Amino acid sequence: MEDLTYKVATPALRGERNRSCSGVSQTAIIIVRADGSAAREVIMELIENYIPFGYANRISREKLSADTHKSDRKNRKLMEEALLYRDTLIINIDNGYFRPDGSLGDRQKAKAYLYREQMRTSSCSKRCKAIRKCLTPKAEDTGQMSLMDFGIG
Repeated sequence: MEDLTYKVATPALRGERNRSCSGVSQTAIIIVRADGSAAREVIMELIENYIPFGYANRISREKLSADTHKSDRKNRKLMEEALLYRDTLIINIDNGYFRPDGSLGDRQKAKAYLYREQMRTSSCSKRCKAIRKCLTPKAEDTGQMSLMDFGIG
């Protein structure tokens, strides 16, 4: 089996002009053979490249879907991956997506976003607890039939 390694590089790191698709820069994952030659190059468009910095520049869900040619659900999944795997925070607040630019206003929006997500988590946790309670057999539910079930007694 061929020994392959993976390198992630932006066009600038490879000494190339920026490849773009509608002005969006792309990242390449280059699969390299042991001898250093490229076996394959996979071009990825990272969702964060579509998201502007700053609340004032936020992009709507509809515009983002049109720009990426992906469904809203797929874009949200890509944003989750950007956060979990690349530590890229993308905030969805006031009907738009943006990346905080470090300003006081953006930091406040980020805190509001965090609070909203925590409340959702808390609410979901409470619902799950109630569901578990409903699914737990009651003490009086022994699985045996009672004479009362037959109208006797």
